[in-house]
Amino acid sequence: MRRKKYRLWQSCMVMLLLIQSLKGNPLDLKAIYSEQISTETNKALEQIAQDYEEMTEVITIGYSTTKQTEIKALKLGKGEKSILINGTHHGREALTTVLILNQISYLAEAYVEKQTINGQDVRTVLNTVSIWFVPLVNPDGATIALSTRPEWKANGRGVDLNRNYPTLYATIATKPTPGPSGYAGTEAFSELETQALRDLCKVQEFEAAIAYHSAGEVIYWWYHQTGELYKHSLVIGCMLSHATQYSLVPISQSRGGRGFTDWFIQSLKKPSFTLEVGKNANGKRLSLMEYDQIWKANKEIPFLLAKEMINLNSHEWQVTINEVQIKGKTIFGRGVVPVKAICQALNLNYSYMPEEKQISLTDGNNILSFKQGEKIALYNEEPLEIVVPAHIQEGEMYLPLKNILELFSM
Repeated sequence: MRRKKYRLWQSCMVMLLLIQSLKGNPLDLKAIYSEQISTETNKALEQIAQDYEEMTEVITIGYSTTKQTEIKALKLGKGEKSILINGTHHGREALTTVLILNQISYLAEAYVEKQTINGQDVRTVLNTVSIWFVPLVNPDGATIALSTRPEWKANGRGVDLNRNYPTLYATIATKPTPGPSGYAGTEAFSELETQALRDLCKVQEFEAAIAYHSAGEVIYWWYHQTGELYKHSLVIGCMLSHATQYSLVPISQSRGGRGFTDWFIQSLKKPSFTLEVGKNANGKRLSLMEYDQIWKANKEIPFLLAKEMINLNSHEWQVTINEVQIKGKTIFGRGVVPVKAICQALNLNYSYMPEEKQISLTDGNNILSFKQGEKIALYNEEPLEIVVPAHIQEGEMYLPLKNILELFSM
């Protein structure tokens, strides 16, 4: 009796923590983590897109192979570059779908409320690098695992989706016939689910990706990459390990092949990571009792990955304009410059409104105004789309050089 009461108390605490962490319409954890997971997940995505329509987009990227269930993706932010977060390649690992839905809600609320995470302005980051989420890659398999077969990993026709990608150097064992796990299918990308994710990746050209799995609290990050890709992968992997306290899998133990992360690294030449959440589940789905710890470890991971991609793609440079030396930066190839230096070089005046985090430049005839983190500026009160949002670093506001040079004659 005491054990039952304790488990009930734990369940209540998990629900309370989720509600406290999400403003607006909190997600119904128990409804999502049930045999109705595909319906509830797609409903949640549509609701989030409706609640935060300013900065979200939801699309159908494909359908499940057996039941033709819609597989949806949601984009968060307005950045030209983007990263991908996906979950539930394996049916019994469907708690990762709940995790991703909560990550979306958390970041959407932080964006709208103009919050910071670890001192970083959320709007600035997400208007530079958008995040695409695919919470439920394998809806049919998740339904099976949450209804009748808790050990089930494959999709509805018994193909293990994380063995259905084409890779070189595959060393992981596969099974000869369809079943709960391990069968790779008749050929790579034989399944509609993996085709959907492949096509999304090729269209969006993601800078990096995370595939959420369970369990083990480890991070897979290496698949025969070398050079700059290896260096970037290691830097990001160490950051993810520090943030989650999950262990990086040593290269010597990185047996793999045929999985999404392996394919992404090898085919798209970009960093990708498999994060295994939760403790060892002994071949079954994770208990809801583990969710609180999973959430604490992974709450900010999509944001941290987006920020790290900005860091890895930022480079300093110097230029002299009208005898004024300017120390600028490029972010994904887009030049930004400190406001004081560029105003001195172009003989502009500027004013700053700290409460609104807005800075205005004028040559006496025209006014160009920027707000921190926004992709829209105002030129003589008319909206103007800018190439990269204004941002503050070490007390200095950096502005997009291209727009300033186009609008104020040298």
